[in-house]
Amino acid sequence: MRDDIIIRPETPKDYKDIVSLVLRSFKEGTNYSDGTDIVALIEEIRYSGYYIPELSFVAELDGKIVGHFLFSRFPLSPAKEGRHGDGQDTEIVMLAPVSVHADYLGQGIGRRCLPLV
Repeated sequence: MRDDIIIRPETPKDYKDIVSLVLRSFKEGTNYSDGTDIVALIEEIRYSGYYIPELSFVAELDGKIVGHFLFSRFPLSPAKEGRHGDGQDTEIVMLAPVSVHADYLGQGIGRRCLPLV
Protein backbone atom coordinates (compact mmCIF):
# COMPACT_ATOMS: atom_id res chain seq x y z
CA MET A 1 0.00 0.00 0.00
CA ARG A 2 1.24 3.47 -0.83
CA ASP A 3 2.31 5.58 2.12
CA ASP A 4 2.83 8.82 0.18
CA ILE A 5 -0.91 9.46 -0.19
CA ILE A 6 -2.56 12.11 1.97
CA ILE A 7 -6.19 11.47 2.92
CA ARG A 8 -8.14 14.61 3.80
CA PRO A 9 -11.77 15.75 3.90
CA GLU A 10 -13.16 17.02 0.61
CA THR A 11 -13.97 20.71 0.30
CA PRO A 12 -16.28 22.50 -2.13
CA LYS A 13 -13.22 23.66 -4.09
CA ASP A 14 -12.50 19.96 -4.82
CA TYR A 15 -15.87 19.24 -6.45
CA LYS A 16 -14.81 20.02 -10.04
CA ASP A 17 -11.67 17.87 -9.72
CA ILE A 18 -13.72 15.05 -8.16
CA VAL A 19 -16.12 15.06 -11.12
CA SER A 20 -13.22 14.85 -13.59
CA LEU A 21 -11.56 12.10 -11.56
CA VAL A 22 -14.74 10.01 -11.32
CA LEU A 23 -15.61 10.33 -15.02
CA ARG A 24 -12.14 9.28 -16.14
CA SER A 25 -11.80 6.58 -13.49
CA PHE A 26 -14.99 4.78 -14.43
CA LYS A 27 -14.74 5.37 -18.18
CA GLU A 28 -11.20 3.96 -18.37
CA GLY A 29 -11.24 1.60 -15.40
CA THR A 30 -14.54 -0.25 -15.86
CA ASN A 31 -16.58 -1.77 -18.62
CA TYR A 32 -19.93 -0.99 -16.98
CA SER A 33 -20.03 2.79 -16.47
CA ASP A 34 -18.83 6.00 -18.06
CA GLY A 35 -18.96 7.61 -14.63
CA THR A 36 -21.95 9.89 -15.19
CA ASP A 37 -24.13 7.71 -12.96
CA ILE A 38 -21.48 7.78 -10.24
CA VAL A 39 -21.20 11.58 -10.42
CA ALA A 40 -25.01 11.76 -10.14
CA LEU A 41 -24.90 9.45 -7.10
CA ILE A 42 -22.24 11.58 -5.39
CA GLU A 43 -24.21 14.76 -6.04
CA GLU A 44 -27.47 13.18 -4.88
CA ILE A 45 -25.83 12.07 -1.65
CA ARG A 46 -24.04 15.39 -1.18
CA TYR A 47 -27.27 17.40 -1.46
CA SER A 48 -29.39 15.08 0.69
CA GLY A 49 -29.82 14.37 4.37
CA TYR A 50 -27.61 11.29 3.89
CA TYR A 51 -24.42 13.30 3.36
CA ILE A 52 -21.87 13.32 6.19
CA PRO A 53 -19.39 16.09 5.25
CA GLU A 54 -16.81 14.88 7.77
CA LEU A 55 -16.77 11.46 6.06
CA SER A 56 -16.22 12.47 2.44
CA PHE A 57 -12.54 12.29 1.54
CA VAL A 58 -10.04 12.85 -1.22
CA ALA A 59 -6.70 11.15 -1.63
CA GLU A 60 -3.90 13.49 -2.66
CA LEU A 61 -0.51 12.78 -4.15
CA ASP A 62 1.84 15.73 -4.63
CA GLY A 63 -1.11 18.14 -4.39
CA LYS A 64 -3.17 16.29 -7.02
CA ILE A 65 -6.44 14.55 -6.21
CA VAL A 66 -5.97 10.89 -7.14
CA GLY A 67 -8.90 9.37 -5.27
CA HIS A 68 -12.29 10.10 -3.75
CA PHE A 69 -14.47 8.14 -1.38
CA LEU A 70 -17.36 8.91 0.87
CA PHE A 71 -19.35 7.38 3.64
CA SER A 72 -23.02 8.28 3.82
CA ARG A 73 -26.07 7.46 5.85
CA PHE A 74 -28.26 4.80 4.31
CA PRO A 75 -31.73 3.80 5.51
CA LEU A 76 -32.06 0.07 6.03
CA SER A 77 -35.42 -1.52 6.58
CA PRO A 78 -35.11 -4.71 8.63
CA ALA A 79 -38.53 -6.01 7.63
CA LYS A 80 -39.30 -6.95 4.05
CA GLU A 81 -42.35 -4.70 4.33
CA GLY A 82 -39.89 -1.82 4.65
CA ARG A 83 -40.41 -0.57 8.21
CA HIS A 84 -40.12 -1.52 11.85
CA GLY A 85 -43.39 -1.77 13.69
CA ASP A 86 -42.80 1.83 14.82
CA GLY A 87 -42.40 3.06 11.24
CA GLN A 88 -38.70 3.85 11.61
CA ASP A 89 -35.89 2.75 9.32
CA THR A 90 -32.56 1.70 10.77
CA GLU A 91 -29.71 3.86 9.52
CA ILE A 92 -26.31 2.47 8.64
CA VAL A 93 -23.21 4.20 7.31
CA MET A 94 -22.13 2.93 3.91
CA LEU A 95 -18.91 3.38 1.94
CA ALA A 96 -19.71 4.14 -1.68
CA PRO A 97 -18.57 5.15 -4.14
CA VAL A 98 -14.80 4.79 -4.21
CA SER A 99 -12.99 6.27 -7.20
CA VAL A 100 -9.31 6.21 -8.12
CA HIS A 101 -7.69 8.29 -10.86
CA ALA A 102 -7.22 6.14 -13.97
CA ASP A 103 -3.45 6.77 -13.97
CA TYR A 104 -3.20 5.30 -10.45
CA LEU A 105 -5.42 2.23 -10.64
CA GLY A 106 -3.95 -0.85 -8.98
CA GLN A 107 -1.54 1.11 -6.78
CA GLY A 108 -3.34 0.65 -3.45
CA ILE A 109 -5.01 4.05 -3.28
CA GLY A 110 -8.47 2.56 -2.77
CA ARG A 111 -7.19 0.49 0.13
CA ARG A 112 -5.98 3.62 1.91
CA CYS A 113 -9.58 4.29 3.02
CA LEU A 114 -9.82 0.97 4.87
CA PRO A 115 -8.04 2.12 8.07
CA LEU A 116 -10.78 4.73 8.39
CA VAL A 117 -13.52 2.10 8.49
